[in-house]
Amino acid sequence: MRLSDTDSPPNYQAPLLVKTSNTPLPASYVVSASEADRTILLDISHGRYYGLNDVAGRAWFLLCEGASLPMIVSRLADEFEVSRSVVEHDLAELLVALKEHGLLQLQQDASADQ
Repeated sequence: MRLSDTDSPPNYQAPLLVKTSNTPLPASYVVSASEADRTILLDISHGRYYGLNDVAGRAWFLLCEGASLPMIVSRLADEFEVSRSVVEHDLAELLVALKEHGLLQLQQDASADQ
């Protein structure tokens, strides 16, 4: 799962993002479209676009549906026939990259306040 952008790689805080009490959601100003095995994200507030491979695109689609991170990990592991640990690692890196590019926002989970 890679965000195909030429910027430098994200700093490594990936596991922290996956095990957070925040829910990652696509930013409201990002629109997406899928074609064949690629998903294109357009940040309409900055006029930038990004390409996601098929696995990252599927993760994006599941985020847009509001799936929880454990559900996304499970679905990707099943659909792409890879171990959960590999999916957790790759998904974490993707989420960090999406967040650093401003394509993802974190929403505080209501259950974390209780």
